[in-house]
Amino acid sequence: MALSVRYCLIMKVWISLFLSTALAVFVYAADVTGTWIGSFETQMGAMENTIVIKTVSPLAGTVATPQFPAVAMEDAKLEGDKISFHVTTDYGKVSYSGTVTADEMKLKVIGTQGTEYALICKRKK
Repeated sequence: MALSVRYCLIMKVWISLFLSTALAVFVYAADVTGTWIGSFETQMGAMENTIVIKTVSPLAGTVATPQFPAVAMEDAKLEGDKISFHVTTDYGKVSYSGTVTADEMKLKVIGTQGTEYALICKRKK
């Protein structure tokens, strides 16, 4: 009898630790506020992107390039290290998705014509 009570207590501790860890990982969101700068190559040359993230909850900010002025992010999401958003310009919708670490964002950008680009942004310090 004592073994089964001890076993139940040990299992409760392990389950509690597992659930706490899982919840912490799920809730964690990187601090991505600040200015991020990067560029990718297009048919017309390099296109610099300046991404300014103002708040994390809710995720809000702007994106600017030499081709369009700062426009607001739409449908912006940050889940753990995954980030996604899009902007609507005079030329159409541009989508961004990828991962973010302390000082680097690796994004896949899908342009207005469906062309895919790789964009690596560094946090401006």
